[in-house]
Amino acid sequence: MSLSLSSCVFSEYANSGPEFPAGTKRTNAKERRSSVSSSFPCVYCRVKSASGMGGDREKFEQAEEDVMNDSTTASIGLLILRIGIGSFMLFAHGWGKLAGFAELADKFPDPIGLGSTLSLALAVFAEVVCSLLIIFGLGTRLASVPFLVTMLVAAFVVHADDPWGKKEFALLYAIPALSLVFTGGGRFSLDHLIRKRRS
Repeated sequence: MSLSLSSCVFSEYANSGPEFPAGTKRTNAKERRSSVSSSFPCVYCRVKSASGMGGDREKFEQAEEDVMNDSTTASIGLLILRIGIGSFMLFAHGWGKLAGFAELADKFPDPIGLGSTLSLALAVFAEVVCSLLIIFGLGTRLASVPFLVTMLVAAFVVHADDPWGKKEFALLYAIPALSLVFTGGGRFSLDHLIRKRRS
């Protein structure tokens, strides 16, 4: 939030001369830049431009609270999605392949010509390692890619000649994985904690 705030607020404050909360003193551009970054959350610009509330402090605070609540509830939804999809894949599919790796290595399907053992290893990586990463929200976007690709191969290559009902199971995993590629893990993830510490 702090990075977008200087460019977002300063461009409006320094160049356009908008209304500001009571008591704000108009100064030169250099002084404005240093004061704005510590005084106005970047959400102020979005709320102000969307609602035309100007310097109405009460409306601004309520709008800021609404934005934070929306972010929290969305992240709770992503947490449920991550734990759900990751756990189902890990325990219903991945763990069995990992535990029976030696027995399955010679007879596992080889849909794209990589060999049965390598195909099994890639499936285990996607269904065990990537599932765990998704559950904990660590490298969520990257972890979702092998997960997604494995499900698409299962749906459209392994089950290419099967009825839609067979493809559907793999696609029901693929769609949430594709969503996570775009959304990331949300606030309740290791990704968020790492970014927060770095900032």
